[in-house]
Amino acid sequence: MLFNQTLTYISLFSGAGVGCYGLLEEGFECVATNEILEKRLNIQRINRKCKFDESYISGDIKKPETKEKILKQIGFYSKKFGNDRVDLVVATPPCQGMSVANHKKKNDEIKRNYLVIESIDLIKQIKPRFFILENVPSFYKTGCIDKNDNLLEIGSMIEQNLSGDYMLYDEAINFKNFGANSSRTRTLVIGVCKEFKDFISALEFFPDFKQEKTLKEVIGSLKPLAWGEYDSADFYHSFRTYPKHMQEWIKDLKEGQSAFENTELNKKPHRMVGSKIVLNVSKNGDKYKRQKYHSVAQKLEINMIIGGPPCQGFSNKGKNLGLKDPRNFLFLEYIEVVKAIKPEIFIIENVKNIISCAKGYFLEEIKERLNALGYQLSYQILNAKDYGVPQNRERAFIVGASRFSFDFNLLEPSQSVNVQDAISDLAYLCSNEGAFESDYLNPIQSSYQALMRKNSPKLYNHQATNHSQAALEKLKLINKEQGKECLPKNLHGKQQFKSTWGRLNWNKVSPTIDTRFDTPSNGTNSHPELHRSITPREAARIQSFSDNYIFYGNKTSVCKQIGNAVPPLLALALGKAILKSLRK
Repeated sequence: MLFNQTLTYISLFSGAGVGCYGLLEEGFECVATNEILEKRLNIQRINRKCKFDESYISGDIKKPETKEKILKQIGFYSKKFGNDRVDLVVATPPCQGMSVANHKKKNDEIKRNYLVIESIDLIKQIKPRFFILENVPSFYKTGCIDKNDNLLEIGSMIEQNLSGDYMLYDEAINFKNFGANSSRTRTLVIGVCKEFKDFISALEFFPDFKQEKTLKEVIGSLKPLAWGEYDSADFYHSFRTYPKHMQEWIKDLKEGQSAFENTELNKKPHRMVGSKIVLNVSKNGDKYKRQKYHSVAQKLEINMIIGGPPCQGFSNKGKNLGLKDPRNFLFLEYIEVVKAIKPEIFIIENVKNIISCAKGYFLEEIKERLNALGYQLSYQILNAKDYGVPQNRERAFIVGASRFSFDFNLLEPSQSVNVQDAISDLAYLCSNEGAFESDYLNPIQSSYQALMRKNSPKLYNHQATNHSQAALEKLKLINKEQGKECLPKNLHGKQQFKSTWGRLNWNKVSPTIDTRFDTPSNGTNSHPELHRSITPREAARIQSFSDNYIFYGNKTSVCKQIGNAVPPLLALALGKAILKSLRK
């Protein structure tokens, strides 16, 4: 605090300084602001966030010289203005290593969370009266590599380093409930120096609840704009230009409707491939939705949530890194969703190793956290082949319910289906043959094929991979029901698994379909007789997708959509069992 009783603060990872605007409005003075990108600091300068140019500190906070500049500025304020102590430190270390919004994380992404440690170290050096850490919802329980290369939960690290001097409180809140104009869920960690324990607690720092605003309340006063128009009085209020044909997608929509709900095909979001209309991916439907203008969106009463947090970190086929694999902690994000929505039932699906990985740590962590939310948990490893799926696919299922304990014995097994039952009617394509859409050439040859072809007048996604000549020569050497053992050793390649270059067996169920079923060298993915890998439609059949379920995207995307899915017939059996439980 300064001589004149002005409160002071320091902002770390401050970006363009937008988050500090409220502090300035309340009369705080910025002693120092640190941001690694100079262009962001320039925005802060333009908006006169600090009184002195030396307070704008550009540089990597991990470097000693950057920290020294921050500490030097604290000393300057102490001598010139009598600042006895920094009142508040605000830190928002980059959250990409913790967030689920970044779907292309690398294995070392968790190391970015190391910047949290730098924040903790500076708080210990500066000794502010108060501090605030802000990050994604799962922040407190996310893994972080410390300076000794140990993996710890960030919350544990904060408590170990700061709980001696500070009272701590953490909570995940949605900013829209506290006056913000948009929905944004974040975890806030508040620290209050223990010398104030008789006057205030960390919990009291959280603002009072405020009613959510409607969209009209937020933007209703802005000038209405037509296509391509901008407000001459406000440069940043402009109508983004886009292809005029897209206006047809949205012009007739009512509030809350998506363009994907249009009945006419040419009015649904699409692109043209040759002369054919190919629909855009509907998961991005919010981009084509007319927002509700006159009301706050109502909270939906959700009965059930299902999800399968990424399983590569648990898989036998991967490195099975356990606690050192950041992907294994994404189940915490799932739990946050359950906590927020409070469904009657939830299902978690994953590879079977989630049960035993890290000596059962993940299973126990899931049980402990969800039991605390009032759910009774049951878990079991199910094999898709027992429920009418022509595939040996074992997966762990965890079912939680608020009113009962789910009984997996309620699932009803189905008659076994082999590869021939599944795809024999599709056995006519050679390498690089087929089309996105085609007619059926062969009659139905099994009851399973009849089920798959029901309500599908056309055949989709039956396109064979364009194999190299070398791959074709190898495939010609592979006998029925055999694989790599048919090849001379000099043709084995780098793949070490025995199942590589394997042909499917007509009379057995398929091995597990993964995301690289289009590659013969990846496993037992080759057709039982033809010299090619199975097509996306054949893989979808083996996964039990009906033929009227169409996959869009490039080859890699389609393979992932099919290979990562829970087989629909297994999901059907599980759904029926859950309905039985509810009716009891």
